[in-house]
Amino acid sequence: MTQEDKNLVLERYYYGREEFIIRRYLVEGPDVLVSSLGLNADEWAVIFEKLVFEHNILYKCVINSLDFFVDLFIRYGNDHLRKILNVRSSSYDGAWYEQVFDLVAVSNEGLKFHVLENKSKYTGLLVSGRGDELRAKFGILGLRYNGLWEEVLDILLNSACEEIFSGRSFDHAISAFCRTYSSSRAHRKI
Repeated sequence: MTQEDKNLVLERYYYGREEFIIRRYLVEGPDVLVSSLGLNADEWAVIFEKLVFEHNILYKCVINSLDFFVDLFIRYGNDHLRKILNVRSSSYDGAWYEQVFDLVAVSNEGLKFHVLENKSKYTGLLVSGRGDELRAKFGILGLRYNGLWEEVLDILLNSACEEIFSGRSFDHAISAFCRTYSSSRAHRKI
């Protein structure tokens, strides 16, 4: 879509109706809004971009239902939440981290609880030497999130140590049982 086409879409559907569109988006969601305005996917993308970058629609949407979004983040993680809010493109990264991620994952400890709920899955990745991949998956790259990464590492390292310790304890218990059982059973000649 050319810039001229984008401007036409904004003139036709957006300018002068910003508050109406924002209110409908927050109350009914994007699908109902798009169908009621009769927009196609490209036209909606132009309007959605304006809503995100000029009106902080992501923040408004999340703050209206904060508990719901924190719960979704805890259950399914960063990628799922981005998919639901339809901000998977890297062009939305700045708005995502400023408006949503910091609120849901950092301030409300969504990432910490997500890691606690899924620590067995993530511990395996960490033990296999894929810590950088794990940090990218969580979306906490850069110096800004070093403190959060330290908390996540602490959880995962404790989980890895518990798994190793409980595995060795089980092996030692089986070995001790076998020695005790062998010494206590009656040996008869055939």
